[in-house]
Amino acid sequence: MSTWDNWEFKTDKVVVAPFAPGQTVYVDGMLSTLYYQTREAGVMENVFCGDNPSHDQFIRIFDESKRVLQILCEMKNAGEETETITPVGYCWVELPKGVDGERAAMCAFAFFKKSRYIFDMGMLGIAYWMKGLKINVLHGVALESNKAAAKYSDMLGFKESAIVPRYHFHEGKLVPARAVSIDDRDFLPRYEAWKSKQNRVESAS
Repeated sequence: MSTWDNWEFKTDKVVVAPFAPGQTVYVDGMLSTLYYQTREAGVMENVFCGDNPSHDQFIRIFDESKRVLQILCEMKNAGEETETITPVGYCWVELPKGVDGERAAMCAFAFFKKSRYIFDMGMLGIAYWMKGLKINVLHGVALESNKAAAKYSDMLGFKESAIVPRYHFHEGKLVPARAVSIDDRDFLPRYEAWKSKQNRVESAS
């Protein structure tokens, strides 16, 4: 039996795996692995909006803060004894405010490997935040120059709220940021329609 058999936030190709401190899937630890993968991919400053954290700073970002981290993974042979999952990125939420039914938070996505399933992972990640963590509105802020982030957020259904001048400090100067948001009233109907198609594919396979 797969670890993910009763987990909603998956398809037969991808899974959103919640991170828990102390996980030892890798010899050096999950957070160290994410750090080195992000560093190797050359996307650290885009992920952290101009900042370039050291290894220890990266660890503290997720180990000693109120950020809630998820690992975005590809799956092979789902539900079989030979099932494997391979991390290709991660996402997180932070700074929640409000109460159940009226809750907002900041969010971010990071990918360090190419994957044909990044849209699927994004849909599942947002659904986990909205359905699992009861967040109604998600906000994101990225470097305006990060065109990949703009394309990805648009694809997932985020709407641009504003271009904020001189918001992030990057390469020695203050630079603009693109602020986006997504509301559960808009996202969840799209998600349920998308997920029902994934379920039909899973059932037929």
